[in-house]
Order: sequence, then C-alpha cells, then structure tokens
Amino acid sequence: MIDLKYGEGNVLIPKNSTDSIDVNSVFSNEDRHCTETDKLVKFCCTIDIPKCFEFKKNVPIKFFYDPTCLKPVIQSNLECFPSECGPVWANCYCAQIIGCIPYLVNVPVEVKECGVDVVINEDNCKVESKKIDKIGYICCKGDLCVDETLGKYTTPPSIPKLDCKNVELIELGYNDTAVNVCNNNCSTLIVSGTLQLPGAVINKQVCPPKQPQSTFSNCCAYN
Repeated sequence: MIDLKYGEGNVLIPKNSTDSIDVNSVFSNEDRHCTETDKLVKFCCTIDIPKCFEFKKNVPIKFFYDPTCLKPVIQSNLECFPSECGPVWANCYCAQIIGCIPYLVNVPVEVKECGVDVVINEDNCKVESKKIDKIGYICCKGDLCVDETLGKYTTPPSIPKLDCKNVELIELGYNDTAVNVCNNNCSTLIVSGTLQLPGAVINKQVCPPKQPQSTFSNCCAYN
C-alpha cells in the first residue's frame, strides 16, 4: 500500500504525517522494533509438595489462563524500497501483540492419612464434613509478559480475536525432584509449558506482470 504524493517536477515523494489517515483504532505511532518472533510464550513455575503428600501422576493437571489482558497493535512505519526507477517510499505495517497472560497451574496430590470435604454453613463457623478420596490440588501462579511480533507487510494485516481458541496451550510438562536442604528432604515439582499466539492475517498482493516497454517510462525521463 504505497503512500506517496507528487512533488515538484512530478517526482513521487513520501506524504507528510498529516496527509495519511489512521484506518484502524489499534494502529500505533510508537517506535517499536519489528523483527518477527516465533509467537511462543513459555512459562515455568515451582511447587513445593508438603511432607506426607504424594504427587499423583495419573491424575490430570489443571491449567487456567486469561488472554483478555492482551492487546493487538498495528504499527505503521514509512520505509524506503529499491526499484528499477530508484527508491520508492511506502508504509510498512507491523502486527504485534503486547500485554500479559495471568495463569494458574493446579497439580493433584494425595494425602496418606486424613482428608474430608468441608461444607461451611451460613454462620461461617460450623462445618459439615464427609470422607473423600483424599485427592486435592496445590498450585503455582504467575503473569506472562507478552511482546511478540507476528509479521509485517505493505498492506495492513489483521490480528484474530485474542481468546482461548486462538491463544492456546500446546506444551506442558513436569519434573519432580527431591531436594535436600539443611538435612531436610523437600519434594519440589517444576511445571513448564508453552502458549502459542495466533498469526497475523495478511492480504498478500503481488506486482502485476512486467510489460514490455515501447516508449521511455515517465519515471526515468528527466529532460
């Protein structure tokens, strides 16, 4: 999408900033670096397993996250591109996602001794309890900072809706290790994973086929 105007001597020159119109509310004039990234957001958290509790490997881990704090940004920069007739100025649009993703990891543990379901009455003091299968969850939490570049092109790209469908968990793993500190054996669980961001939607265009010249082109005539 070339953003030029004719100047003195019928020469194409870049438009002034006041000549262009902002076509999207997510456009930004910030001077941000625009190098394409892999669109992957990685996290890692540590959970201490209490003594006499056992991590249950055959029970699913629960992972929760919220992508609503992410913001799509389209940055527009005027760049110079070489051509057979000399330099050509055009707007280059850079699609980015910035913000954060709060997350919560719940891992299942089993107690070897006592365990009950507790129901609190309306007075918030008396409780009713019943026996359960002694499976509970302990967690770790965090906020993932996001500053990812999806790509750039000479036509304005669009970014899909940043929801649970387009921002998805693609990897999750754990490593349970025993740690000895001051003659005290501690059980530590390390959980790591990867969230994938969506790609930008780009309406790619190509130049028309080159036509044979029968006369001199105006852009190459300076007399």
